[in-house]
Amino acid sequence: MTRLSRWCWVVVVLSGCNFVAKLGDPSASANSGINAVDGGRPSDAGSMVVDAGAPGLDAGAIGVDGGAGTLGVDAGSNEIDAGAIDAGSMGADASVPADAGEPLPDAGTVADAGLDAGPVDAGLFALTRLDAEARGLLGLAMAVEPGGDRVGVVYYAALGDGGVDAGYALQYVEWREPSAVSAVETIQVVQRVSGISLAFDPLSHEPVATFLGGSATTVGSYWLQSDAMVARRSALSNTWSQVTAASSSVAGMPCSPVDQGELVGLDSAHAFSSAGALYYAFRDGHNGMFPQQDWAASDVEVVSGPNEASLSRQCLTGDHKQAYGGNLRLAIGLNDQPAVIYDQQFSGAGVAGQNVWFQARSSAGVWSQGTQLMSVSNTMTGASLAAGPEGFSVVVTDAATSLLRYIESSNGTQWSVPEDVWGAGTGGWYPSVARNPLAPSEPAIAFYVCSPFAGASSCSQSHDELRVTARIGGSWREATVDVEGGWSPKLGFLADGRRVVVYRTPDALDFFGVANPEAGMLKIAVER
Repeated sequence: MTRLSRWCWVVVVLSGCNFVAKLGDPSASANSGINAVDGGRPSDAGSMVVDAGAPGLDAGAIGVDGGAGTLGVDAGSNEIDAGAIDAGSMGADASVPADAGEPLPDAGTVADAGLDAGPVDAGLFALTRLDAEARGLLGLAMAVEPGGDRVGVVYYAALGDGGVDAGYALQYVEWREPSAVSAVETIQVVQRVSGISLAFDPLSHEPVATFLGGSATTVGSYWLQSDAMVARRSALSNTWSQVTAASSSVAGMPCSPVDQGELVGLDSAHAFSSAGALYYAFRDGHNGMFPQQDWAASDVEVVSGPNEASLSRQCLTGDHKQAYGGNLRLAIGLNDQPAVIYDQQFSGAGVAGQNVWFQARSSAGVWSQGTQLMSVSNTMTGASLAAGPEGFSVVVTDAATSLLRYIESSNGTQWSVPEDVWGAGTGGWYPSVARNPLAPSEPAIAFYVCSPFAGASSCSQSHDELRVTARIGGSWREATVDVEGGWSPKLGFLADGRRVVVYRTPDALDFFGVANPEAGMLKIAVER
């Protein structure tokens, strides 16, 4: 059935029922569990008498064109971008594949037709596809060139049929002002994926990625990659060279009573100091097989040096049977020194994490003891860390409550009382925090909202959104980034203070309960 036929059928049914359809019934509103975003897009077209207060009906359910009286197409329920509906015309189908770099319709262009596309200003960000062919909700990382206008992104793309052993391509793509998108580059093909990280070298201005790669373990058969790897792009070409930063659990200085195994490089995270020194943190999973011997006994370690060819290794926290090191994040903070956050992942790698822990390095090269910042039952994709000369910002959402919380510190030892930033409905998911370089006291957070209903088990395209909130004058002010939502957003600031978000299309359900076939498409949103 074509999209037009589907909509004709819906119109006929609705007409026969005098528009008394139970679209507002929570049971009729689909919501996709792992990719949820709070709705809040009430319809106020007026001409079709759609109740703006109906719980499940918004601009994404059945949008009505207030300009010429024609029926507008739903941004979520039939894969039509709400922002593509011009006054008086049918909405363009956003599901038609576009070339990488093709600008997306403005999220707010529907406003003149009388439809409220978002809670604040849906036209605040310009949207562009970075990789229209990318599919799958797989890891990604983003970095903004210091003082420049480039945004780099590394991400995984499934190969073949998407099976575990078919492999994944670790890819890189770059956006440059005003909206130029580079060709996609493949760094490495792997069969096992874990956290990835990206940063620009401040001296060469070239992108550097860290990831789980290298050789297979000799114990067990699952870990076909088991090394902590550093990949750097050449300044003269688009080729990437690789260096193994660590290949076994036997550290330069003891981290556990018995250092054994070869699985290192899990949840890679790295950054450069202003002088170009590299700091690369990872989780050491030992043999990566047994719940207590390996996962509960995991270590948090870091290698550092003037470059990847000259690295020394340190133990941040060792075998405490507390499964430290999940969802690692690293950032450069006070005195140009690194800091990390991580959670506890018992029983495996990539499983649900608990709690948020913090450690920082002093100017003398000594790492602080681990400090638990927040108690969280399920950190989802993990907490997010932003740092700078003025201090640290940390955000995390508990999947059990959809409560997004923010804390900060000026010295890394004394922390503010956690602030509840978002907690309405189901959402606040996958938060990413960044500090405005022009106004460090005004942090911003990007997050995914699934549903206006609490405890939603799946997300509908009619309700999910990608949003960003910023603390200005002590109050959090929220805006819509993309009415089609955004899985695992990564937030940063350009040199001029504008916000930029990289994310993937979520797998939310349409009006017929079908998951978005474009789930995993890579996008970038740049503040106007």
